[in-house]
Amino acid sequence: MDEFIIYGFFPIILLTNFQNLNLSQSSKQFIRFYIGFIVCVFISTFFGYFTLGVPTSIRDFFEIVTILKYLLVFLTIYSFKITLPEIKQIIYFILFAIIISGIFGLFQYFGVLGLDDITGPLFLQDRIHIIHKRLTGTYLNPNTYSAILVTGHLIALGLFFFEEEKAKKTLLLIFIALLSIFLLFAGSRTMIAAYFLVTVIMTLIGAYKAGYKASQILTVLLILVLAFISAISLISYEIFIRLQSGLDIFSDTSFALRLVAWYLNILIFLQSPIVGWGPAKAIHTTVVDSEYIFILRRYGVVGFITYLSIYIHPLITAYKQLKNKSKISLLYSSIIFCVIITYLIANLTNTLFHNNQVMDFWMVFLALFYKVLDSKMSESV
Repeated sequence: MDEFIIYGFFPIILLTNFQNLNLSQSSKQFIRFYIGFIVCVFISTFFGYFTLGVPTSIRDFFEIVTILKYLLVFLTIYSFKITLPEIKQIIYFILFAIIISGIFGLFQYFGVLGLDDITGPLFLQDRIHIIHKRLTGTYLNPNTYSAILVTGHLIALGLFFFEEEKAKKTLLLIFIALLSIFLLFAGSRTMIAAYFLVTVIMTLIGAYKAGYKASQILTVLLILVLAFISAISLISYEIFIRLQSGLDIFSDTSFALRLVAWYLNILIFLQSPIVGWGPAKAIHTTVVDSEYIFILRRYGVVGFITYLSIYIHPLITAYKQLKNKSKISLLYSSIIFCVIITYLIANLTNTLFHNNQVMDFWMVFLALFYKVLDSKMSESV
C-alpha cells in the first residue's frame, strides 16, 4: 500500500509537468531502447503462457508493472524544470543520503543503541543478520548495497576533483574515506574489484581531460590507504575470511553454489533461447545470482540485447561527452560512465535491475544526467 501511495503520485506529477517534457534526441533514443525492452518482456511473458505452458500468475503482472514504473520515474524526474546548480545540489543530497545510510549500517553492525536487534529483523534476511554480520545499511543484500556504495564513491571522487571550495573538498575527502570503509564492511568481493577499476578509470579521465593535479590524486590515494587499513583492523573475522577467499574463488563454497545456480538456469534458458520463458514466477526461482543469466532465462537473447541497450546507450552517450570541454558536462559524464561500468560488473553476480531501491535511484540519476546534456552547459561547477 505504501508503495502504491508513493508511486501513485508520479503519474499526477508527470501530467502536471507534461508541458515541460521536451525530450531531446539523446533522451528519446534511451526511451526507445527501454520501450523495446518492455515490448520484449510482454512477448516473452505471453509466449511462455501460450506456447511453453507457463502457469499464469499475478506476480508476473507485477513484474511488468515494476519495469514500467522505472520508466515512469525517469520521465517524471525529466519533466521538472531543473537548473544546473539545482542538479548539483541534488547530486550532493544523493551523496549525503548514501553516507547517512552507511553510518546507520555501522551503528547496526556494532549494535549501537541496539539498532541491530531493533531494525535488523525488519528488513534483513536472518542468515545475513545472524551469521554473516555484513554491512547492509538500509538494503536487504550487502552485495547490492555495495553497488550503491561504489556509486557514492564515484560521486564523491568526481565532485572532489571538480569542486573549487576548500571546505567542500575536505568534506568530500572524508566521504571518500567513509565510503571505502563502508565497502569493506559490506564484504562484496565483486564490488571491491569494481571499486578499484572504476577509481583508476575516473582518475585517468580526470587527469587527461580535466587536468587533475598530482597533489589531488596523491591525497585521495593516501586517504584510501588509511581508510582501508582502519577498516581491515575493525571488520569481523567472517568478512576477512570472505574477502581472502576471493583470491582463490574456485575453492570458495559460495562461488561453487553460484556456479550451480548459473548452470541450472542456463539449462532452462536453452529450452527457449530466443524469447525466453517470461517472468514465470509460478515455476522458476528468482535466485540466480547473475542478472545476465536471469534476463536470458526470462526474455531470451532478443530480450537480453534490448536489456543491454538501456545500459550501453547512456554509456556511449557519456563517453562522447567526455570530449566536451565544459566542466559540468565532464563531471556528470565521467560519473555516469564509471557508474555504468560498475553496474555492468555488479550484474555478473547480482541482480540490480530487479531491485527497486537501486533502480529507482538509478533512474533519478540517469534522468538528471540527460537533463545536464540537454541544458546549456556552464563552465562552472
